[in-house]
Amino acid sequence: MAKDLENIAVLSAGRLPSRATMYPYAREEAALTFQRELSPYFKLLSGVWAFRYAESAGGFSPAEVLDTSAVETLKWDETPVPSCWQMQGYGRNQYTNIRYPFPVDPPYVPDQNPVGFYRRAFRLPAAFAGRRVHLHFDGVAGFFYVYLNGSRVGFSQGAHLPSEFDITAFLREGDNYLDVVVFQWSFASYLEDQDMWRMNGIFRDVYLTAQGPVYLADVYTRTAFEGLDGVLHITPAMAGNKDTTGYTLSAKLYGPRGQLAASGSFASLQEEMTLRVPDVTPWNCEVPALYTLVLALEGPGGLQQISPLRIGFKEVAVHDGQLWVNGVSVKLKGVNRHDFSPDRGYAVTFEEMERDVRLMKQYNINTVRTSHYPNDPRFLDLCDRYGLFVIDECDIETHGMEEVGNVSAISDDVAWQQAYLERAHRMVLRDRNHPSVIIWSLGNESGHGQNHVAMAQAIRSLDPTRPIHYEGGYDSAELDIVSRMYATLEECIRQGTQVKDARPFFQCEYAHAMGNGPGHLKDYWDAFYRYPRLIGGCVWEWADHGIRVRDEGGASHFAYGGDFGEYPHDSNFCIDGLCSPDRVPHESLKAYKWIIQPVHITAAHPEQGRITVENRHFFRDLGYLTPSWSLRVDGRAVASGALAPLYIGPGESRELELPFPERLPIPGVWSLQVSFALAQDTLWAHAGHRVAFQQFLLPDTAAAPQLPLAALPSMQTQSDGRILTVTGTDFTARFDLMKGNLCALGYQGLDLIAQGPTPNFWRAPTDNDAHAIEEMWRKAGLDRLQIRKRDCSWHYNKDGTLTVCACARLAAAACPPVADIISTYTVYGNGDIDLKVDFRPQDYLPYLPRMGVTLALDPTLENLTYLGLGPGQTYCDLKENASFGLWRSTVSQQYVDYIRPQEYGNHYDTRMLALLSPHGLGLAVIARQPFEFSARHHTDAQLEKATHNVSLERSEQVILSLDAAQGGLGSNSCGPEPLPQHRLYPKRRQLHVLLRPVHLSHGDLPAFCRALPPERDTL
Repeated sequence: MAKDLENIAVLSAGRLPSRATMYPYAREEAALTFQRELSPYFKLLSGVWAFRYAESAGGFSPAEVLDTSAVETLKWDETPVPSCWQMQGYGRNQYTNIRYPFPVDPPYVPDQNPVGFYRRAFRLPAAFAGRRVHLHFDGVAGFFYVYLNGSRVGFSQGAHLPSEFDITAFLREGDNYLDVVVFQWSFASYLEDQDMWRMNGIFRDVYLTAQGPVYLADVYTRTAFEGLDGVLHITPAMAGNKDTTGYTLSAKLYGPRGQLAASGSFASLQEEMTLRVPDVTPWNCEVPALYTLVLALEGPGGLQQISPLRIGFKEVAVHDGQLWVNGVSVKLKGVNRHDFSPDRGYAVTFEEMERDVRLMKQYNINTVRTSHYPNDPRFLDLCDRYGLFVIDECDIETHGMEEVGNVSAISDDVAWQQAYLERAHRMVLRDRNHPSVIIWSLGNESGHGQNHVAMAQAIRSLDPTRPIHYEGGYDSAELDIVSRMYATLEECIRQGTQVKDARPFFQCEYAHAMGNGPGHLKDYWDAFYRYPRLIGGCVWEWADHGIRVRDEGGASHFAYGGDFGEYPHDSNFCIDGLCSPDRVPHESLKAYKWIIQPVHITAAHPEQGRITVENRHFFRDLGYLTPSWSLRVDGRAVASGALAPLYIGPGESRELELPFPERLPIPGVWSLQVSFALAQDTLWAHAGHRVAFQQFLLPDTAAAPQLPLAALPSMQTQSDGRILTVTGTDFTARFDLMKGNLCALGYQGLDLIAQGPTPNFWRAPTDNDAHAIEEMWRKAGLDRLQIRKRDCSWHYNKDGTLTVCACARLAAAACPPVADIISTYTVYGNGDIDLKVDFRPQDYLPYLPRMGVTLALDPTLENLTYLGLGPGQTYCDLKENASFGLWRSTVSQQYVDYIRPQEYGNHYDTRMLALLSPHGLGLAVIARQPFEFSARHHTDAQLEKATHNVSLERSEQVILSLDAAQGGLGSNSCGPEPLPQHRLYPKRRQLHVLLRPVHLSHGDLPAFCRALPPERDTL
C-alpha cells in the first residue's frame, strides 16, 4: 500500500475509463424525469456505513479489518456517507491556504498517515440479475482502495473526480461486503493544495448501476448553429461485449416545452450522428433553454438501456479580444465557489447547492468559477437548469511548493505529467456535455510548466469547443484567455487599452470579500463595461468557510483556522465570502447585485422625469420585467406609478419621460427611484423580486425654515474654572474646560451624554486593513492617541448664544504630533449645540482610517432613526447596497456579525440621526454638512480584543461615532488597497453638525430637525 501511495507512475488500478454523468433506465417515461432512483438499474449506497479510524496505517491489521467472516466480532462505529471524517469527530479539522500540512518531499508522505475504513453490506436488486454491475464514487478525499467480499477491486485518487469500477466478478449471492480504505495523504495530496479546509472521506454519493452485456458507456455531444437552425452532433462510446450483432442505437431530442424536436438512428454503434433542429432556441445564462436527448439501445431481447442527457445549444468563441457566446460579446459577472457546507464540510447536499444557485441568480450573478476543482456534477445540472455560466476548474493546485522555493517545480516536472493529464481528462470527459460550462481551467496557483502545456493540448483534443484559462500561465501561448488575480484598477485599464493581444483579459479572482468589504467594486465594473477586452471577473469568494461548532449549552458559532489546535493554519483567511457560512448575504453581496444589475438607468435631468434605460442583458429584452417609479421626500413616497413593459433589446437603450407630477415646495431631500421587478414567477424568484434599481437625488424645492434667535429662551451659566455649566429650559450642558469638550448633556432629567465628543482617527481594523495598512496606522500611533489641550475659552455672543472654543493636539507616545483639532461649540437657548470640529492632520501621515469624534451616550437611547443611506452599512467605496431614505432601527440591530469582530455599522452621507429612549427622549444629530456615523454597543477596543464574535464584549452605553469622513475599505486582505479616490488623505477636514435634545412629542422628527437656528458664521 505504501508504494501505491507514493507511486506517481501508477495513478489507479481497476478503474473504468472516465465518462459523462448519465444513468441507465428501463423506460423512457422514467428517464425523462431525470430521477435516477426511478431506474431499476440504479441502487444508491449512500447512507449509514460502518466505520473505523486509525491515526496511522501501522495501527491495525488489514487482513483483520477486511476479513468478512469476522464482521460480527469487530467493533465498528457508524458514520454517514457522504461525509468527511473530521466533521464526524475523527482526526482534526485543519485549514491552510498555501502551506502543505505535511513535510514537503514529493511524492513522499509521512508514515503517520491517518486512514479511514468504511464497510457497507448490500444485496443486489432483482433487476441487476445477469447484468454488469458498476460501483461509482462521485468523490473521495484521499487515496482509496476498494475491496468487495475481501478481494481487492482496485484503487484511485483525485478527490473531486469520479471513480468507477466493474465489480461484476467480485459479487456473490446474498450479502455482499464492500470495504473502502481511505488514506489521508498520498502523492495526490501534492496536487490538492487548495485554499480550503483539509478533509477526508467519502464525501459524495456512492451508487451501483447495472449495465447490459453491451451498453452505452459514454456520449459526447456538440452543438452548432446554421442560421436559425441548431445542429447536434452525437458521438457514442460503447462498452461490454465486442460482439454487437443485433444492437442498434437511436436518439430522440425533445424541446424545452417537451415537444419532439428531432429524432434519428445511428448507422452503427461506432459512428457519430447529426440531428438538425429547425428554429432552435439557444441556451444561455439568461434564458437557459434545455433540450432533452434520449438515447435508446436495443438489442437481442428488446430494449437494453435508455439514457437521457440535457442539451443546450450554444457556441463559445474568443476573438477580437472578447468572449463570445452564441455570437454575443459577454461579461462574466462572477463569483468563486467552493463546494462546502458549514455542517458537513465537503459533503454538500443538493438542497445546499440549489440554495446557492438561487441566491446567485437573485443577486444578478451570471458566472461561477468552480474553485479550485470540479464541483459536484449535480451543481452543474443546476447551473444548466437555472442559467449560470461555469468556469470548470481542474483539481490541481501546488501552491505549497512556493514555500520551498519553486511553485512550478511539480508543474514543470515531466514525471508528474500523467497525473496532470489524467485529472484534465477526467474533468473534461465528465462535464463536456454541460451547456453551462463555457471555459476550462487548468487549475489554480501551481506556477507554470510543461505539464500545463500538455494539459491544454489534451483538453483541446477532447473538446475543441471551449476556450482554456489558467491564471498561473497568465498570457502563455497555450491559453485562450489572459488572466490575472487581484490586478489593480490601473492594470485592468492598461489591459483594456492594449491592442497587441487579441485574447480577452479576465480577473479570475478580484475583490477579496474578507470581513468588512470589499470596496471599490463599482470602480472595477465601470472599467469592465468601458473596455471590451475586459470580460469581467469573479469575486473571491461566494461564502465564508466557517465550520459550525456548538458549546456545551448548544449555542453555535463558526470556527476558523487554528480553532481546532491544528498547525499549520491560516487563521480566519477562510472567512472571505460574500455570504456567511449559512448563506446570509453580506452587505457586499447586496452592493454587488446593484453594481452588476442587468438594467442600467441614468438621468441627465431626473428632476424632469427624463431617464435613459439601457438593457445590459446579453440575450433577452426587458419585457419580462415590470418597471415602476416613485417620487419621494425624505424617503416617503409622494407619487408613484408603474410603466408598461419595455421591450428594449439586449444592448439597446431608450429614453423615457416619467409621468410624475410637478413637485410641490416641500422642504426635504427629494429623490426619484426607478425599479425593475419580475413580472412573473421564475425558477429562482417570485414575481415582484427586484432585479434592478436606481435612485437619483433631486434639487430642493424649498429652503429649510430657520429658527429665529429672538424667539429662543435665555440661558444661565456657571463656571468654577474647570467646569462650565449652561442651563436653559429643560436642558443642562456641561463643558470640561480642562479637556476642552462637552462632557455632559441633560434633557428633561435624562443624561443623554456620558462622555463628550473625543477626537478619533482610529477604527477597529477590518480584515482588509490588515497587514501593511494597519501596520502603517499603528506606526503613526493612531490607535493610542493622547490629547493635549492647548487652549480653551468661552464667551457670550451679542445674539444671546454662547461659544466654547478649544484647541488640542493629538499625538502618541514616541511619535510626532498627528493633528491639531479646533472644536467650536455654539449653544442656543433651546438646547441646540452647534459643533464644528476642524481637523488639521500633519502632512507626513499615511492615508487615514477616519477623522471624527466619538461620544458615549446613555444606554436607554436604543431606538435609532436616521436620514441618509440605508438600511445597511455604507462606506465611501461600498454604498451601492443602500438607498437614501428615513430608516428606523435599534442600536443593537446595527451590529454586523462578523465572525472575527472588526469595524462595522458606518453610514455614509447622513443628514440627520436621532437616538431615543423608550419614552421618546433622546439626542438628534443634524447635518450642517453631510457626515458619517455609526451607533453601536461596542468600542473600537472591544472589537480589536475579540478574536471571535462569541468572545466579543458588549458596552452598555451607546457608542456614537460622528465622522467628517471615513476611509474606504478596499480589499487588501489579498487584493489592492483602497483606490486613491477612496483614501482619506491627511488634508484639512471639517465635521459640522447640530446636537439637539428631542422628544417624540415634537411630532414629525425630520421636520422638527429641519428647522435650524442660523449658523454663527452667518450672523
